[in-house]
Amino acid sequence: MKVFLAHKKGATDEQIVEWKRLITKELGDEVTVVSGSDDFNQNIASDGSFDAWARGVIDRKDNFTGERIYGAVIVPSYVVGKATAIILRAAFHHSVPVVVLDETDCGSTEFRRGTQLVVEDPENYVSGWWIDT
Repeated sequence: MKVFLAHKKGATDEQIVEWKRLITKELGDEVTVVSGSDDFNQNIASDGSFDAWARGVIDRKDNFTGERIYGAVIVPSYVVGKATAIILRAAFHHSVPVVVLDETDCGSTEFRRGTQLVVEDPENYVSGWWIDT
């Protein structure tokens, strides 16, 4: 199964590698983690715009099987921006699991199932939404 790692645009390569490691450790080696930046670079030309790319992440299908490419969306923060909100809105609508990586104060990581997307400030494109668990 492939999972989509919905990280902020400004995430460093080191952060992405660490999140992928944590996800693989939790879910096993049979899971392939695709970062938002990798998916964006692969699909932006055909999607045409940033908003079209974000809207297309959940609806994207495998050319051979016709099945959704991503079986889950994993987010490394409860607070998200506009593009991630678009992706999560589609995920919740299509019952694609949304999981938050909750890094605790004591250094461990817990995986929490998201239940809904809450709008805090739709004009704040960086942190206007949050995920309820």
